[in-house]
Amino acid sequence: MIDIVDDGKLRVISSSFSSARRHSDLVNTLNDAFIALAYCVRDLTPNSVLLHAAALSSNNQISIYFGRRKSGKSRYIAEKCIDRDICIADDLILYCDKSHLFQSLGFPVRLRRPIHASLLAKIDTSKILAGHSICYFTQSMCNMMPVGQVFRPDKLFQFQPQYKIHELPLAILDHHLGSYIIN
Repeated sequence: MIDIVDDGKLRVISSSFSSARRHSDLVNTLNDAFIALAYCVRDLTPNSVLLHAAALSSNNQISIYFGRRKSGKSRYIAEKCIDRDICIADDLILYCDKSHLFQSLGFPVRLRRPIHASLLAKIDTSKILAGHSICYFTQSMCNMMPVGQVFRPDKLFQFQPQYKIHELPLAILDHHLGSYIIN
């Protein structure tokens, strides 16, 4: 539910996600609504957790990208989607620890503003939903994996400082996940 508080700002209220953030910007409010929806899906999916990670399907191979906040995951996914790869996630992935399967939440690519100049030169800005501090790609901007589709990765990557990407062995996947679980 989106609530309008006394000062006219918007706030998302959910039984699964609680945030004290209040926004005057509708796109920032939409971002909180997507997060609340992700928590609801997690709560309704037994033995699942949310991961702070990105995922992409390219040439019939699925890759998961781990990295801290502002490491470049979303920018990288956006660039690849413009090249027509399939976006699975740019920030949140559902992981079912009993089955060891990942699940697409189907959220659009989200970028912080200002958009990096190298990316801005490649996009049609009329096809983004822009807010004060973030923006979303519209459906016509990239191919998305359908909501709820399950997958296993073929490759793992870790974002390092200065937008460096390092491949990780698949064998460390379970060990690596704990660092990126969102509570």
